[in-house]
Amino acid sequence: MSETEFAQYYKEEGPDLQWGRASYLLQHKITPILAMADMLKIIRENPTHPKAGGWVKQLREAVNQTQIPTTPTSSEPAPAAPQT
Repeated sequence: MSETEFAQYYKEEGPDLQWGRASYLLQHKITPILAMADMLKIIRENPTHPKAGGWVKQLREAVNQTQIPTTPTSSEPAPAAPQT
């Protein structure tokens, strides 16, 4: 493979390989925060990559799954204590 061919191959396949690594680390809970940071970096550096749209979707899902659920707040006042 010539240097030019390798550069083209790396440009196309490099981000996909990096995404696979970050995805593996996230799925297996090996430094998940760093894995998500790597995913964001890959997306930012390769916005025109053919798989970028799918990467954004996967990252959003991962972020949503890691968020701590919040308890819904009630707009109703607390019931009054019974008077005796």
